Amino acid sequence: GKLDNALKVLDEILNRNPDSVQALEETAKIYVAKGAYGKAIGLCDNYLKRRPDNLQVGLIKARILLKQEKYVMMEDLLDRLIKRYPQSDRPVMLMAKALKKQKKFKQALVYYQKAIDRNPKEIEAYMAMAAIYKHEDRFDKAMDAYEILLQIDVSYGPAANDLAYLY
Repeated sequence: GKLDNALKVLDEILNRNPDSVQALEETAKIYVAKGAYGKAIGLCDNYLKRRPDNLQVGLIKARILLKQEKYVMMEDLLDRLIKRYPQSDRPVMLMAKALKKQKKFKQALVYYQKAIDRNPKEIEAYMAMAAIYKHEDRFDKAMDAYEILLQIDVSYGPAANDLAYLY
């Protein structure tokens, strides 16, 4: 609850180790909690000037933009990260979540599928796809998503519960 004190400690850590992504992330979280989005974005931008290929900091910046509902800027950043890191499902998942938040369900489904293509055991993607399908009254597709998910993890309770409800 003492955010200003925490900021001082984190600032000291960043002064000693300017490449500490963990300290940067915690600092950005505090700035976001205080509504100082510009400072959080500036912190990320300064880091990315030194290390432009850092996926984690790019994702931190994208989450801040999502929180601000600056969707165009966030989508541009995520597009670049997706191209730069073709094996990572993390920027793809964040893009899917952002599209879902904007109620662009068809596009979100495409990105959730891309995330699954990159990581076939991406439980969160299957759950989100099933939720979209349920929302669209496409229960057969939702059941398919839950069944695939349960093949990955037979004991995943939320999927089993939702699937039982649909049956």
